[in-house]
Amino acid sequence: MDIDAKTVPVGQTVLLGETEHITTRFTRVSKRKGFVEYFEPVDGCTVLKIEVDVYGESTCNFQYIDRAYWTLTVNGRPMAPSEEAEGTINVNAETRTIEIITVVNDLFAKRWDLIVRKTSAALTRPSPTSPNCAVDRRRSRAARRCDKRAVAGG
Repeated sequence: MDIDAKTVPVGQTVLLGETEHITTRFTRVSKRKGFVEYFEPVDGCTVLKIEVDVYGESTCNFQYIDRAYWTLTVNGRPMAPSEEAEGTINVNAETRTIEIITVVNDLFAKRWDLIVRKTSAALTRPSPTSPNCAVDRRRSRAARRCDKRAVAGG
């Protein structure tokens, strides 16, 4: 359910969504601020609470995170317990993950995704030293020489 937070009266709570995985509500607490809360649907406990700027002019702040419930990552790596990060927040209730793309990396996210896809594809190729596999021409000459010496035993 999409809402315009600016239209919600101060003091009112609106249901944003309810699935088998999570219930999400928005509460406007002042002219500029509100809270987005995520509740575990089985017991109704709050598992995430984020303070947001109704006008989107400042950053969101985590007010509460149930770290036993969520897996947090920053730019694809696990987030340290005392680490702070600022950027885009992607919440996936089904997988119980919160991904933070930092401001600097947000600008390069598309390029990073392309690099990751290329790296993943390269890692799934067969080894150049395995039988029935041609040497990857994109590898450096030094790496190919190293492979030849290893195969030759020297």
